[in-house]
Amino acid sequence: MELVAKRALAATSSVDFGLYGFTAEDNLDALEGLIAAGATAFKCFIGNTFGDLPAPSTGAMLEGFQIIARSGLRISLLAEEATTMARR
Repeated sequence: MELVAKRALAATSSVDFGLYGFTAEDNLDALEGLIAAGATAFKCFIGNTFGDLPAPSTGAMLEGFQIIARSGLRISLLAEEATTMARR
């Protein structure tokens, strides 16, 4: 579901919530649109995770951070990565 559609549902919600955008290698051109659409923050995985969510390269992370920094929004770095999570 698109961020805009999710934000429309907020009008009928009984719970106050925010919607995070996702920082990835292949969506840097969409970050400004997500900011304009009302993303309250962003998340970025720093390692490949379960669920086929690849981590962006460090160059893409830097570029994404620069775009997001201009908006003043926060970025959550998720340190989970498959080899660490698989270890027991």
